[in-house]
Amino acid sequence: MKKIKTKKENKIKNKNGVFGTISFVVILLYCLSLLIVLYWGLLTSVKQSFDFRTGNFLFDFPRKNELFPGWYFENYKQAFQMLYIQVPVKGQRPRNVYALEMYFNSLMFSLLFAGLKTFIAMTVAYCVAKFKFAFGKVLYTLAIFVMVIPIIGSLASQLSITKAIGFY
Repeated sequence: MKKIKTKKENKIKNKNGVFGTISFVVILLYCLSLLIVLYWGLLTSVKQSFDFRTGNFLFDFPRKNELFPGWYFENYKQAFQMLYIQVPVKGQRPRNVYALEMYFNSLMFSLLFAGLKTFIAMTVAYCVAKFKFAFGKVLYTLAIFVMVIPIIGSLASQLSITKAIGFY
């Protein structure tokens, strides 16, 4: 037996369809704007200064002529060799930390803390769901509260831990 849709149901569906279409177009344009900037940055990173002096600084590929080979990946090599910061060490000279080590530390920091936070949330969720005990509701409320606190609120403690374990 086929259900006959009322006019109200059709009107609601049409409104959602128009709103959904407009939302999709706005989000699609936003995503394209982010991808265009990323594309431009990557394309610019493999150009030489010759390309910029000759007016090739927007979305053109690197130019190739008898003096310049076109795609120039030496920029990355130079960036990794020249980009560093000096980190003070107690009782010693400052230590140079280069870009590759900074990327590694950032990757380890993000993976370590994301994994740790996920593991803690999973453990609390399992305990609260599986076992009934006196402070189960309090623990559940505390877990929800901690998940709602913005990341910025916990940044100071994360920096303290990072300094304590030597990642800073």
